Amino acid sequence: MLSLSLIDLAQRSGTADSEAFALLDRAAQLGCILWDIGEGGAGATLLARYFSARPDARDIVFISAQSGHPSKHILQHPSDPYDHIMTACNTSLRQLAIESIDLYLITVPLPVSQASIDNILRAITDLKGEGKVRHVGLQDVCSDTLRRINSVHPVHVVSVDYNPFSVPDSHFSRTCKELGVVLIGRHRQMSKHGGKDHDGRVAMIERTLEAVARRHEGTTAIQIGLAWLLSQAEDIVPMPRTKTIQDLEAHVRAARILLSVPELRELGNAIRMPSVRTIQFREESHSSPTSITSQPQTPAQGGQTHGHRRCSSGSSTSSGETLVDVLVPQADKVKARRQANGIWAHIRSILEVRHAPNQKASGFLHSTHIATHRTAIE
Repeated sequence: MLSLSLIDLAQRSGTADSEAFALLDRAAQLGCILWDIGEGGAGATLLARYFSARPDARDIVFISAQSGHPSKHILQHPSDPYDHIMTACNTSLRQLAIESIDLYLITVPLPVSQASIDNILRAITDLKGEGKVRHVGLQDVCSDTLRRINSVHPVHVVSVDYNPFSVPDSHFSRTCKELGVVLIGRHRQMSKHGGKDHDGRVAMIERTLEAVARRHEGTTAIQIGLAWLLSQAEDIVPMPRTKTIQDLEAHVRAARILLSVPELRELGNAIRMPSVRTIQFREESHSSPTSITSQPQTPAQGGQTHGHRRCSSGSSTSSGETLVDVLVPQADKVKARRQANGIWAHIRSILEVRHAPNQKASGFLHSTHIATHRTAIE
């Protein structure tokens, strides 16, 4: 399962709706139905036009949106996070021309304080109470804040930068695993990494990815990076840059690559070099800002021992809900759980379960929109 970011697609210069719609059709066919519009804007209006042209698609697609970072001048008093979140969500709903967002990812503003967390929780309560948001996630949050918010309201998803060049610290990863939080790993291409490489370590990672790719015929370094990401934890949904159908299909193929134990060790040795940017969120007090520091990467927990993705059986959130509850709120959940034997099976079952009672949605998947783009990805 991959998460599809509409931001890159919407901002791609010269992309006609017909071309963008073809990519979205293909994503639906391949089961990539978690679509992120970012903070709204071009991604939201593109999706609104898509739903206008494909009304039945709304029954299939799982929409994710973000509150974004409020401007510094907006945060003048503790209640401002509430106002920003409510305004941002209402703006996205208006741009999407829908009544409810499936997953809303909230960015906790810095510095973190108990007052700001209280107002974020108030916004969550109001948005859910008004039916504007079904499920809540956080973005770029530290372990302590994640625990504090999750103790009051269940957090289902956390979105972070996660790729061979930017790795969450092991403490944060363990916290997500302990709480049953699904990770959306933002995975950017190497050419977009952008940082200085004074000691050549980033180039070393690139060379290692390319060397492993050469052992898998027809595979790129970007695909190897995605395969590596999927080996790092049980509950990861990658969000790679996707601008074309060719990109999408290459990413789907990457999810099928099985890296050997020696290959994972080789990649791990390069990625764990001290210069790799390890994202470490730290809070020393409730009122202190969260800082990001560079630390050596420690070995990832789980996933690598078998040389491929490990699936957890019945992955659950702290509230006892499984991923099916999160991603398939209207589904026959009993049937979904019976079919699923792990998180990836949960996700793969979403399409079948979500639109099984809906003949229109089922017909959409077999419509000419989809059939036109049935190019093989094997």
